[in-house]
Amino acid sequence: MLVKNLTEVKIYLNYIYCYMNKIRSSRLMETEVTRNIELMWLIGKIKPDHGTISSFMKINKNAIKQLFKGFTLMLKGFGLIDGTLVAIDGTKIKASSAKK
Repeated sequence: MLVKNLTEVKIYLNYIYCYMNKIRSSRLMETEVTRNIELMWLIGKIKPDHGTISSFMKINKNAIKQLFKGFTLMLKGFGLIDGTLVAIDGTKIKASSAKK
């Protein structure tokens, strides 16, 4: 991962934080930067707009993949996962709140 300046590091941190909290949209990431105090502290109160976040994600697509691959390998090295299968359950079930 080649990081050119501190702002790029902070945008990476923003992306990782939002990804871990199930925020995938660049517009929602932009909102989260101004709403979430933890994230403000983490990225040093910079406020990238959704266009900046989106173009950053497009330009650094391979680096982001390598980051998550490296993280998975680190977890495997610590023995926290076995590495044979990594799966995410994306099941969506419609809730029924009707009283019967």
